Amino acid sequence: ALVSKGTKVALVYPYPRAKENIGKLAFEELSNANPADLTSLRKHVETLRAATAYETSEFMFYSKEAFELLDGIKSENIIRIYPHHLFCDNKTCNFLSDNSLHVVDYNHPSSFFASRFAELIKVEVDKKGW
Repeated sequence: ALVSKGTKVALVYPYPRAKENIGKLAFEELSNANPADLTSLRKHVETLRAATAYETSEFMFYSKEAFELLDGIKSENIIRIYPHHLFCDNKTCNFLSDNSLHVVDYNHPSSFFASRFAELIKVEVDKKGW
């Protein structure tokens, strides 16, 4: 109904949901790190990254219906936003990048992710010339 009236619409596709509370895990894991020891800190960050990551194929499998539904909506007044690209490469979805969390619990965006997500939207809006 919106696009038929000429309204410009951004379709936001799914992004991964963490299997565990990322914020809680980060707090617990990093509480054990010695902030003065960079090697120790990196080890704890990598432990957290490994504990929370999962395969991109798993995410794509459980998101398949949502992707198909959104892909079926056709209009020149639509841009498509794929936030999972901020989490996932061809192999793995991670909830940590550049030593920042993407979500603060299971799926609520961190300020880091929110700013990257806003940049992603801006790029797509600019491509469309809106």
